[in-house]
Amino acid sequence: MLSKFGLGPKQPQQGTQQPPGATGTTGTTGGEQPAGTGGAQPGVPSVSGYWQVAFQLGDKTFKANMRLKQTGNTFTGEGSDDPSGREFTIEEGEIQGDQVVFYKKYPGLDPNQAPPVEYGGKIEMVTEGDLKGPYMSGEYATTYQGQPVRGIWEAQMVQAETAEAGGQPAEPPEGAPAG
Repeated sequence: MLSKFGLGPKQPQQGTQQPPGATGTTGTTGGEQPAGTGGAQPGVPSVSGYWQVAFQLGDKTFKANMRLKQTGNTFTGEGSDDPSGREFTIEEGEIQGDQVVFYKKYPGLDPNQAPPVEYGGKIEMVTEGDLKGPYMSGEYATTYQGQPVRGIWEAQMVQAETAEAGGQPAEPPEGAPAG
């Protein structure tokens, strides 16, 4: 199966399917944690690192890059939309089992003109083609000029932060927000 927006092919690992709201280890066996867990609790996949994001608005696909930092089952981050370069923050991120939720906010813009965008969905480990490692997908919701706006999104980790590099990759991937 292909990813929704062209980040590459997407195929969950065998045995990682869980019903919505289920808890437990995703993409690992025997309670082991994926490499570069970035402060993740056992059974919680790490999101610390650089991500490529794609989301649909109407019939168009937009992309962004973000860097996330995880502590336990919560995370925050920053990023920028492509190609505008408009910067955003990621706040109130939380992982429960294989479910993920976070808010994308645009600092410096009037919240009435650019309200927070709520992202919710699933995190899983994938190993197919160019996609290897943590992958998130789901739905987003916000308002624009008083009208509800909803769509689908996906994100693929492109570079994990590792303990060996002091929680930082050697160099951010091209187009990624600087830390």
